[in-house]
Amino acid sequence: MKPLKAVGHDAAKLATVLYYMLKTDRPYDEARHRRRMKLPQAQAAVVRPLDVPLEVLDAQVIEEQRHGYASDEIPQDEGAPL
Repeated sequence: MKPLKAVGHDAAKLATVLYYMLKTDRPYDEARHRRRMKLPQAQAAVVRPLDVPLEVLDAQVIEEQRHGYASDEIPQDEGAPL
């Protein structure tokens, strides 16, 4: 299939979904759309908390208070008047 034709197919699918959403006044439901298009169900992303010892965070805060931030961390606006 030519790329321009593929873009046209995608645009038509998107227009159909948008038209249905506006016509029925419903928000987009990805699970319902996947079922109707016979696509596999999306797998939920597993988000795990990052375990950081408080000593590390405390040491970083103390270091920043002692020496200040590095010059590349805080953007300086040289054109603005003080």
